[in-house]
This record gives sequence, structure tokens and C-alpha cells, in this order.
Amino acid sequence: MTQQLSKSACRQGSTWNYQGDMLWVDRGCRASFQVSPVSVAAPGFGNQREEALQACNNLAKGLGFTVRQQQITASGNRNVDVKINAERNRIQVDLMCRYDLITREARFYDS
Repeated sequence: MTQQLSKSACRQGSTWNYQGDMLWVDRGCRASFQVSPVSVAAPGFGNQREEALQACNNLAKGLGFTVRQQQITASGNRNVDVKINAERNRIQVDLMCRYDLITREARFYDS
């Protein structure tokens, strides 16, 4: 949240919150929020494997893909690899995504 616009209180976890690419507000809270184009799962919302799935999902969606299925194919101390079955313009593709557990960044790679 960058600026509260309402007289009603805006408290994260109570009247507003986010998870992955979803943001909600409630009970009269109105505010401005800064949103990044490719987000990573918010801290506290699952383990590292779930963060990897969410980050790769967000990366694909940010490029206009509709994600059909995701599957973790490898997991190590530094990276989690995710295979994504996705569709864009009625063309179905398999994408490989690597999530870096240290930097918390997702990127596509060639298998």
C-alpha cells in the first residue's frame, strides 16, 4: 500500500492483503497500491515450492499465457524447476521455468 485514501482504517491482514497476484480490500478501506508486473508469492503464504509455482505462474501470465497445468520437475538448495503447460492464442506450449530460492526470481529456460 502506497497511500491510504479512505477515513476507514487500512490494516494489512485485516482490511486488506495480497497473495501472489490477488489483492483484496474490505470494510471501507480504499488505498493506492504499487503492483509489480511479475510478482512472487508473498512471504508467509506457503513454502518455497509453492512460491516457485506461484512465481512461474505469474511469469507466464505476465507474458499473456493461460496456465493449464504446472509440475515441479526438480528441486535443490538453490533452484526449483517447474514445467508449465500453457496456452496463448489457442496454441498450447510447454514452458520450463526456474525459480531461484535466493533471489526469489523466476525465469524461463530451454530444456
